[in-house]
Amino acid sequence: MNTFTFYHGTDARMVRMSEKERLQYLNSCNLTIDYLFELYEPLLEEVTIETQVNGMTCYVPNYKIDIEYKQLFFENNKEIVYRNLIEKIFMIKERNRGNQSYQYGYLFLTRDPSSAIDYARRSFAGGELGLIAYRLLEGMEFINFPEFSPSKEVQKAIEEVKEFGKEGLEEPVIITLDNLDIGQLLTEDGEQINMTFVKMGVGSYRYNGKIVLDLNKAEFLPTAKNQF
Repeated sequence: MNTFTFYHGTDARMVRMSEKERLQYLNSCNLTIDYLFELYEPLLEEVTIETQVNGMTCYVPNYKIDIEYKQLFFENNKEIVYRNLIEKIFMIKERNRGNQSYQYGYLFLTRDPSSAIDYARRSFAGGELGLIAYRLLEGMEFINFPEFSPSKEVQKAIEEVKEFGKEGLEEPVIITLDNLDIGQLLTEDGEQINMTFVKMGVGSYRYNGKIVLDLNKAEFLPTAKNQF
């Protein structure tokens, strides 16, 4: 055991769920992500375009999604929606490649309260998986896929993500945790931790042990959504 204090930023609704309910919701997030990513992935194809730089003709690679949709988002003052969408698409691309920095579903802790606040603010759709699923759905406000025809199971999952992320329902909280087993800590990438960084309070960590999150030890934050 140790005397370090850790913080976990999340949404209180996730804490109130039973383990079975939480796993079910995360499964709905994954179903949504996997289905939508197949639709978005072709838009990541690189296309060479002709452009003028200082009077010279240059040919530069660009993604189809930038060429076909970026201007539409910007014309409707949805730059942040577009940037969020692009970020999440590439996060899933990296996850699918096996990049350990983009594996989700773990319990993450930090010793920095301000970092926990950031995590809590972007948990309005149910953690990082929920946020990714929500951002992919949000992007479809301007990108209409003709082939969009989810199965009943996937459609149900999509509706669950939409409902969870609905504005006005979010309950961001920071939960304080003491006396945790340091031996259960890993880096965000799943590697062995450097105790020097833990002592300094640097970074975030995966926790492999069993934790009972207690809302009695939680600080509830203002409920306005943050744009992550």
